[in-house]
Amino acid sequence: MATNRAIAPSSIKNCIAGISRNFIMLWFSAPFALFSLVALTIPLVIHLLHRRPGKRIKVGSIKFLQESQRHRFKSFRLHEVPLLLLRAALVAILAMLLAQPFWVPSDEAFRHQGASWALLSSEALEHAQNFHLRDEIDSLKNAGYELRIFAPGFPPLTSYSAPQKSNETEDYWSLLRELDAILPDSSRIVIFAPNSIKHFRGERPALRTNMVWRAIPNSEPKQWIAEARWLGQDSLLAVAGFSEARQTFFAREVLQATSRDRLLTGEKLPPLSWSRADNGGQDTLRFLQRAAAPRENSVLIEPAREIKHVAIIHDEQRSDDARYVQAALAAAAEFGHLPIRTNQLQPDQMNEAMNSDFIFWLSEQAVPTALLEQTSNGATLIRDAASKQFETVERKIVMSDDLAQDPPRLARRIAVPNNRIVLWRDDAGEALLSCERIGTGSFYHYASRFHPLWSELVHHAAFPQLMLHILKESESKSHWHDLANDQRAISLSQIMPHQDRTLATSHANAGATSLHLPFWIAALVLFALERWLAERRTA
Repeated sequence: MATNRAIAPSSIKNCIAGISRNFIMLWFSAPFALFSLVALTIPLVIHLLHRRPGKRIKVGSIKFLQESQRHRFKSFRLHEVPLLLLRAALVAILAMLLAQPFWVPSDEAFRHQGASWALLSSEALEHAQNFHLRDEIDSLKNAGYELRIFAPGFPPLTSYSAPQKSNETEDYWSLLRELDAILPDSSRIVIFAPNSIKHFRGERPALRTNMVWRAIPNSEPKQWIAEARWLGQDSLLAVAGFSEARQTFFAREVLQATSRDRLLTGEKLPPLSWSRADNGGQDTLRFLQRAAAPRENSVLIEPAREIKHVAIIHDEQRSDDARYVQAALAAAAEFGHLPIRTNQLQPDQMNEAMNSDFIFWLSEQAVPTALLEQTSNGATLIRDAASKQFETVERKIVMSDDLAQDPPRLARRIAVPNNRIVLWRDDAGEALLSCERIGTGSFYHYASRFHPLWSELVHHAAFPQLMLHILKESESKSHWHDLANDQRAISLSQIMPHQDRTLATSHANAGATSLHLPFWIAALVLFALERWLAERRTA
């Protein structure tokens, strides 16, 4: 007796998938060209409007023939169907040739169908309880999207609980490159993540996958203590950072502290309080009445700095260079509240610089071995261009992004090797300011001179900033560039990667066989048949 068996939906799904793997193997590099199939209507209309020619009847005279009415169509009928089919097939073949057909093996064809992923960042998981966001995520899941965490490795999302926060800020563009490398062609990606600038570093990538970015609202504005340092027994320097979606800025102020536990108020900073440490430890500075994390709420106050000795050793003809360097050092020291003592010396007075912390060598002579030994013991040595065989150029100095809008011009420079740590380059890509470690010290090489005839650097804001960087090089890491607190947002047009069509086409055609030649042969055969059949009809 026959019995009815229920077919499981999974079996039907597997059957359809198997059929798809075996039969869906014809692909097109330019599928939009298939719109030219509309041209199939041309032979159809021609055949519908075609009228058979009337029969010829021989008569002796037309005297008694009356004029007949003009023949009108009473109905549309197809004539010569085989010829119509040949012409339609020829038009279809030409349209598919425009779409650039290629043949993919069955396993490769299934891979070209791509994947569908919805990726959630840690910030998105914190907002996942929002009804509108949760509904959108659930709708994507019901549409077949696979939920994953937007983090290295892209682990599957098992719950909507936010993962433990990391001290490092994720680089989203780096994650997008990793994602584009592992996903199949024609994949669909939806990313739920904030559009904070701190997550986007380096060059914007070029991807071959289709991506949609759902921006998560930024967190509330943040403030943190970037620097705290004693300037004397009863005064300290405090620098606070403030960040919101539109801007990040810093405020600095010298505050008076005269008691053990005291409220500190100033014109530029929010209320602060400081407390002395027990047992000779470091004092602490914190925001008053803030429930923020301890990392943001308080910092250790650094002790007062010792006086740093700076020696500027220069040739007699380079006295102007030395004055520019000394002026930039004075501006940097005043801004950073750094106690320094500068001394200008001639090369034959080098012995007076042996105990200096920073040494500028502005001379045509080679750097003495004694100064190199002092550098290896912890000093910082800065040398400019020593050769008179300079190169005249018309370039610009490429420094940090903050100064990229107004780079100083470079007029003269010398050639230097590129085997050091490059800090500055010119716009031709050649190293201009580089640094190398010698023992426990640093040796800076500047491929130009600190003079207006050589560059505009000495009249640029970057010059005292360079001096400030050199003077503060040995300091411990501060919170000035704390990416975790940067809340600035950028537009989606700046976030979205470039769509690399060339890269997508090359990946799509990997392992595929072009069908241009077979389609051209088929078109020629159809054209020959169409002409033969048309001539036969005429005959």
